[in-house]
Amino acid sequence: MNRPLAQLKVGDWWYLPHLDKLVKLDEQAKVQQKLELDNLCQSVLNYFLLHPGRLISKEELLKEVWHLSSVTDGRIARVISILRDVLSDDVKAPTYIETINKRGYRFIAAVEVVEIAAPAAAEPEPVNKPKPWFWVAALLLVLLAGVAGWLYWQQPEEEPENKVLFGHWAPVSSMDGFEYYPSLSKDGRYLVYSFAKAGQLKNTLMLQDLTTQQKYILVDNGRDNYGASFSPDGQRIAYQSLIFRQDCEIRLLTLNNSNPREILHDEKLTDCGKNSVSARISWAPDGNSLLYSSSVSEEARMALSSYDFQTKNVRQLLLPSPLGFGDFVARYSHQGDKIAFLRDIAGEAVQLWLMDLRNQETAKVLQLENAYPGDLVWSKDDKIIFFPSFANSIEKVNLSTPVQETAVVTDNRVYELLLTPDNNFIGSIGRFGAYHVKKYNNKVLNPDNTNEFVFKSSRDETSVDINPDAAKPIALVSKRTGLAQIWLLSEDGEQKMISNFDKQVTISELKFSHSGRYLLALVDQNLWLFTENGGRRVLADSNAPTKNISAAPFSDSFFYATNKLGRWQVMKYDPSEDSADIVSAGDDLYEYSQNGSYLLTRDAETRKYSLFHLTKKVDLPAQILDRMVFDPQIKVTERGIYFSGVDDKNSNNVLFFSFEDQKIEATGEGSELYTSRFSLSPDERFIYLVVGDTRDIDIAQLNITQ
Repeated sequence: MNRPLAQLKVGDWWYLPHLDKLVKLDEQAKVQQKLELDNLCQSVLNYFLLHPGRLISKEELLKEVWHLSSVTDGRIARVISILRDVLSDDVKAPTYIETINKRGYRFIAAVEVVEIAAPAAAEPEPVNKPKPWFWVAALLLVLLAGVAGWLYWQQPEEEPENKVLFGHWAPVSSMDGFEYYPSLSKDGRYLVYSFAKAGQLKNTLMLQDLTTQQKYILVDNGRDNYGASFSPDGQRIAYQSLIFRQDCEIRLLTLNNSNPREILHDEKLTDCGKNSVSARISWAPDGNSLLYSSSVSEEARMALSSYDFQTKNVRQLLLPSPLGFGDFVARYSHQGDKIAFLRDIAGEAVQLWLMDLRNQETAKVLQLENAYPGDLVWSKDDKIIFFPSFANSIEKVNLSTPVQETAVVTDNRVYELLLTPDNNFIGSIGRFGAYHVKKYNNKVLNPDNTNEFVFKSSRDETSVDINPDAAKPIALVSKRTGLAQIWLLSEDGEQKMISNFDKQVTISELKFSHSGRYLLALVDQNLWLFTENGGRRVLADSNAPTKNISAAPFSDSFFYATNKLGRWQVMKYDPSEDSADIVSAGDDLYEYSQNGSYLLTRDAETRKYSLFHLTKKVDLPAQILDRMVFDPQIKVTERGIYFSGVDDKNSNNVLFFSFEDQKIEATGEGSELYTSRFSLSPDERFIYLVVGDTRDIDIAQLNITQ
């Protein structure tokens, strides 16, 4: 028996066996709230309910729930943290789950078998029932769970060979806004970083004296200034200065050696491509060259370049990768004989690569799991590369045996890393934003003001798709259970989780078929098919870089772009036959309008769009490309083209290009933060957009728990 068979009273909750969930009931015994958990978390909770009041060791949980004999990656601590979170439990004064130091856990809430007079299983859960305890608990429980997990692992048993450490981030900068792209002077006294004040867009360069904690503005020129990096002698700072899609420069500050706050010179070294995005700069150990990424074409792909101080020449090291927007982070090794760099894959995944500067040979190390790092760092001996992951951890890859492992589990999300002279980590930590799905009226067609959250939990919602059949539920991706899962939301408020991923995954795209009977999802670059009768499966041929799912007109087939042997091609997948065929070689986008009269394609190499109306090719104006983000989401209708782009206020928005008057209009107010995921109601009157609200990023130093 793996779950209770009787109705239970559990603290303030009821366990209903026919739902296999904890619920809260109203006075009429109708379901008022359900505790939605993924399968793994529910299994652990059920085991506690079957054994209330008894000490349960780590080994017992591993054997009975995970069916494993050992584990070193903190997965038990993650599940316990989620359960405490959703139960609003306090680790210091628990009412549900008690941690017994070095021994295990005990479920201490009262569990009684009690019959309910009138259970109401079919009562729908409200779409957005606020949980006020989330806002306090979410900030505390990650740290507390990390500390509890660390104490728990310290049992008198044989230590695993690759022990995972736990660490706490101690603030260094703590300003109101974003502090990121940190770089440390050679003596460890000064820290330089970019700073964007809350509610403002421009990034200034800041200098902080770590002995006095005084902060000074180095560069505030009305442009975005990124990637500042101290030279090996600590007397110069190289940085990138740009105006989005207008101008990009690599510049050099020369500092007064006796007073680094004083700038002696601020000179331009070279251009870096007007379509460049923010970049990190790395100095060669001898100080004679710089390494950075730069856009090298109108298609905005990024490629690695180096600047030589002696010759003042720029050399492009590699051609832009066709798999995504290019190579975006690169770091010299301490010996200066190698470069480690990150390569984007379809905008959703990242590969780690190495270049040997002695022979210019490059080689892929591996594709990173559960990570899209903002930076990477070499160990002092050049044998290990560290980088941050999505799961509040620092990962490592030993280059002699290129396998990704967790080095440190921390109490906060980390985006960038550096190593101090005494071998400690400094990083930019926190959250850029909280993302949720908002429904608003499409101002182009619908003047009736609508502005409401469709789904908003204490964690992020990252993707959404509207069913073409208005009577059927919409689909979205939410992390409300701690892991990204796919949910269906009905008009009457019913919510249903249709995936059961038991580890961290990236769900980057969702798309319903023409009839709404099928849902295709892109999960860690694999295609998953969900059916309306509850079935799900992974497509057998989908283990390759994949993107841009679209629905075929007049059938339940899908189109998607996949990269085979370095070349993009569009596939047509028929769910009824479970078969896929090539329909277009060389393209990476294939988007039909609902009735099939328009088709928009994109050449993967040149990134040029072609629009076809029936059998006639129609030219697209250049201003559309100027407004699009690099890899936009696009929806073609009979009226025009909707796409994610940048509006006249430089805000991220859903824009509309009209076939009739050839004009581009913003459909709404957009989002504070970068976002590209949206969906359109079948009548085009409403936009469903993943919007981001700004949070806070700080520079912090990691203290390892011993």
